[in-house]
Amino acid sequence: MRRTRDGHLLVELAKGVGSVEAAQKLSSAIATRLGEAVGAVCHIGQYAVVEIIDLDAVATEGEVLAALRAAIPGAENDQAAIYDRQSVQITGLWSTRSGQQIATARMTRASASVITRIPQLLKQTVLDQAISVVLVSEQLCNPMEDANWVSSDDNRCAVVAVGHSVPPIEDRDSGTGFAWIKLGSLVIYSCYYTPNCSVAEFEEYRSRSEDSIRVHRDCQVVVGGT
Repeated sequence: MRRTRDGHLLVELAKGVGSVEAAQKLSSAIATRLGEAVGAVCHIGQYAVVEIIDLDAVATEGEVLAALRAAIPGAENDQAAIYDRQSVQITGLWSTRSGQQIATARMTRASASVITRIPQLLKQTVLDQAISVVLVSEQLCNPMEDANWVSSDDNRCAVVAVGHSVPPIEDRDSGTGFAWIKLGSLVIYSCYYTPNCSVAEFEEYRSRSEDSIRVHRDCQVVVGGT
């Protein structure tokens, strides 16, 4: 326990699994005991700001916040997870010229490291469940260094070959709203187009997708997405 340069009282707890719960109990006890005698009791930790790009045009601040908090692992009664989720705050949300949105969020560094590793977590999950190919819609990020992760030109969807037994990708391509890979005689498409587009824009997207699919007449074609 020591006094800061600003004259505040700082209580430092040892690091460990129970440190978050202990800090919450201590701050609650101090605030309850002293009441209005103290200005505020708060936790001090390391925070980071994360930028989320290519959000749907109608996505709300509440929806983005809920999605980020849901991405943080941990049981509902896990005090550390509860603290990390409650620490997530949306600091900005604005539209781009392309009609999509960008958001910024403040969260603990631990939460930021988890959320920005979602592609790795996704791949590990599907490997554990013996899944070979995954179709991704509204992806949070595009891991450019991963040769088996093929994204659409607008980065809204992707098709990912991740299984240990999956054959090598023989060919691949993408367009606005779709991406595909060729595994032997099988071609797999991942498709996504925003529901906020006009009828004319959707018809153009559908025409481009159909033109791409027709090229694979001699293959089995699987199309999925939203």
